[in-house]
Amino acid sequence: MNTVINSGLQGLYRSSQSINSSAQAIASANTRSVSGDALSVDAVINSQNINAPPQLSPYSNVTTGAVNSASSVESSQNIAENLVNLQRQAQIFTASARVLKVGSEALGSLIDDYR
Repeated sequence: MNTVINSGLQGLYRSSQSINSSAQAIASANTRSVSGDALSVDAVINSQNINAPPQLSPYSNVTTGAVNSASSVESSQNIAENLVNLQRQAQIFTASARVLKVGSEALGSLIDDYR
């Protein structure tokens, strides 16, 4: 009986950790630059000069657009993978809670029968 309850608790704990990890990855998915450095909102706002006309870099070409596009696709795939993992772990969490409930009810039944 103890192993059933422990299995349920371990399932709850592990899925909870994975849910937190996936949620963190989803939340921080759009805070990374192309080079992978973390960006803060203040840094992005401060780097924008609203009054200046748009500047084109002499090095801008189709290749950098392709890199940005590939990075965007990779980011979208990571978000999708994390969303799928989030849903899967939510189901595992629910199943583990049911295992724990059944174990608790069985233990309660055994205690009632003993009296």
